This record gives sequence, C-alpha cells and structure tokens, in this order.
Amino acid sequence: MKYKIYITLLVIFSLIGLFMACREEGDLQPKDSPQIPLTMERSIAKDWYEQNSSNRKSIRTRSDKQEITLSTIDMEPIWEESFRRKNKRYKTVEALMMGAQRKSFTTEASYEKYKNTENARYNRSLTRLIVLTDLKSNETIGFTMTIMPSADYVEQTQFKPFYNSYLKRDKDFDGYIIYHDLNGNFANGWKYAKGKITHLITKDITPQSVATRSSSGHEECEEFVYKVLVETCDQYCTINEYGDDYCETVNCRYEWEERDRWTECVWVEDEDDSSGGGSSGGGGYIPPTQSTFDEIYNATGSTLSKTNKEELKRLFNDINKYPQIRDLVKSLKSKNAKLSFKIDENAPASAYFNPRDNSITFSTNIDLVSSKTLTHELSHAEQFYNFYSLTVMENNKFNMELEAYLFSDIIQVLYYGIYDYRDISTLTDCSSDYLPTYVETFINDIKEKGYITEEAVELYGLIAMEWNMVQGEYNDNLRPQLLIKYFNYKEE
Repeated sequence: MKYKIYITLLVIFSLIGLFMACREEGDLQPKDSPQIPLTMERSIAKDWYEQNSSNRKSIRTRSDKQEITLSTIDMEPIWEESFRRKNKRYKTVEALMMGAQRKSFTTEASYEKYKNTENARYNRSLTRLIVLTDLKSNETIGFTMTIMPSADYVEQTQFKPFYNSYLKRDKDFDGYIIYHDLNGNFANGWKYAKGKITHLITKDITPQSVATRSSSGHEECEEFVYKVLVETCDQYCTINEYGDDYCETVNCRYEWEERDRWTECVWVEDEDDSSGGGSSGGGGYIPPTQSTFDEIYNATGSTLSKTNKEELKRLFNDINKYPQIRDLVKSLKSKNAKLSFKIDENAPASAYFNPRDNSITFSTNIDLVSSKTLTHELSHAEQFYNFYSLTVMENNKFNMELEAYLFSDIIQVLYYGIYDYRDISTLTDCSSDYLPTYVETFINDIKEKGYITEEAVELYGLIAMEWNMVQGEYNDNLRPQLLIKYFNYKEE
C-alpha cells in the first residue's frame, strides 16, 4: 500500500514539474488574470511596433552606409524568434533583431580573444527589440537592447551568453547591455562585472548616478570616446538567443567606430562607510533626453506656412540626434531665446541668421533646406546668445562663418565616426592646397581624442589663413568659443 502511495505521489510531482518546466520563464500572471496566448502577445507587440516605427523606416530609407553601420537602424525584428517575460510591474515581448548583414558589437578584450583563438563566438553580440508595457499605467514603449558579453562570461556560459532578457539578468552576467531608441539613436548602457552594475554609460554632459547611494560615498567618472568594433558580413545570417547559428559567414570586415564622448561612472564607498561596497541598480532603458522644436520657435514672429513649419520640425528632428544640438537647444532655452523663421526668395543668402530680430531666413521652401544648413544657422544663434556681442559678430563675420561651418562638420563626423572630405562643407569651393589637410587633421584630432586641445585651436588659425569661402579678414585675437564649449576643450 505504501509503495502504491509513493508511486502515485511521484507521478503527481513529475507532472507538476513538467508543467512548470513548460511554462515560460518569468511569465507571472496575477491569479485573477487570464493567460493570453503567446501568439496573441506577439501579434499585439507586432501591431504596436508597426504603428510606431514609421519614422525608423524612413530614417533607414534616407540613411547612407555610414549612418547604417553606426546604429541598429538597419535591423528588423524576427517575430518567430520572440518570447515574452513578465514580473509584477512590467511585461515584455522580446524579438531577435537582424539585418541584411550581420553586425556585432564587441569589446576590445573580446576581439583580442577572438584573434588569439580564431573562435568567432567570442566576437558576437545579440540585439533584440523590446516592447515593454507598464502594467500599472498600461503605457507601452519600444527600444532595442544589445547584449555584449565579456570573453570570460562567454567561456563561463559555455558559449551561450544570450539567455539574459530585459527583465531578468543572470546573477553572474559580465559585459555590457546597450540600449538604442526606435530611431537607432544611442540611449544609455550599463557595464556589469560578475552580475553587479559598475558603470552607467551615457552621452550626457553631466554624469548620472548609477543608483541611490549612501551619503558617505562619491562617484568617480571617466570621460573618453567609447569604441565598438563592428563586424559586417556579406552573407545573410542570424543567431538566436541560445547562440545557435543558421549559416556561415564570408567576407567579414572589422572596423572600430569611435562615437561621441561618453561618460562612465562608478560609485565608490568612502572608507568609513559601514554599508559596504558593491553596486546595484535596475540596468534598464533610459529614453534619450530630447529637445523639442517648440522650445526655440517663436510663433508670433515666424511667417512659415503650416506645411513649411511641419517640414522644419522634421528637419529639426533629424539633427536632434546629435548630442551637441540637444545641448545647444538647452543653452538657448536657458537664455529664453525664441527664434523666428521666415522664407524670403529675395534673401541675400540661401539662409542667414539675423541677430537684430532673432530670425533665421531661408530663400526657399524648407523641404529644399539641408540639415547642415539648419545646424549652421542655429550655431549662429548660439554664438550670439552665449559668446559674442552683436558688435563683435557684425565686425567679425569671417570668424563667425568659419566657426559655424566647422561646428556642423565636426558633429557629423563625431556622430557617424567617419571623416569623408566629400561631406565636409568647410571645404566647399576650396582652392588651397593646404586647407584639406589642415581641416582633416583638425577634425580627426577631435574625433580621436574626444575633445579639442590648444594645439587644435592653433591649427584652427592655420585653417583660417587658407580659407576663402567668405569675404573678410580673420581676427586671430577672437578664440572659437563655440567650438571650445561644445567639443570639451582641454589645454593638454
């Protein structure tokens, strides 16, 4: 009799165990909430993505290869390779992202391990689309999450490092988690060491805290140009969250890409703190701080039609991906600056900023204006509001124009990570043999260092002596204050 009872209990517990094993990990439903089938959850997430990704697709359509290699904008979700997770506050649908070419973001240490072993599994990352719903507010947002495991963690997991999800990290995870918004713009990231968050990765000028800490500690931050190694392969390939390959790759190319200045911060407990060291934190997505067009738009003084205003908003959103533009708008806002925008086909230039009435005038409809032109004119507004008086600007137009041209060229090179002389507006109508070399050296020095030096400021003077796009004389006593501020001047 006891034997039969034992067998019966064993069967019951086996069935319970099988049932629990077949349930999706982290899919915690309230007792009074019906279970929604995974296929329905996928369909809801897919519909939300299709409704909210139109701008993403238009950006990809307009992008050239330089822009595509710098973000996850060229990837699309594979809904068949998706799963769901849930906790008490959030639910997610996570879908594998892939593009026509495989792209890997990896650390320098992992790449060195790959070169030494010729094992490509050290040199891989995985990107997923995250459709996240707040169960309290019912608000849904979307973004991409890229898992960049360290070489040690790849070995520790026996080359299966991608089980981590947005709502659940392995307690021993080691490496980086990087987030981008749906438009492909970098949002934030987290550096992990043995399961603990050690650094917040951000583009913000002001370093952010990893989490709330005790009062007897302090942050130590390091500024540098963050590098990722991008692997681009010609063959169409994918890899799922378990690390399984679906094809072999050929003709792979590797290129280090240097991005904008990032800040990594670590919380250090002071010696007399009894709470102990270590770090923690959510490690989640932080939407990029966005400037809005309305923050600087003077509706009363502007003469744009409704169509032209909408085009100008679109153009502004295009350059708002640059961190320097977001900071510039914040700076103008701090001065209560409101700009009027006008169209005048008889304007003396294709576009110009008038500091006397705080207006930017274009000679044509906005749909024919380039993003660089708008950046150029906004930089003139910043010159006036924060660096130079009206008299100084009017008496030194040569200096103002040269600085504005270089400003727009530098932020483009920093964002895309590539210097191409064909895209450098400072070199338009160039007739000097020395100018192309001077400009390339000047911009690449800022790109490689992540800041502008006094030596670069001296080179700026040599550029001015060779530059002839604008009439007038160069005032070598007038330092380029706009460049010094926005490209993090260091004497060195």
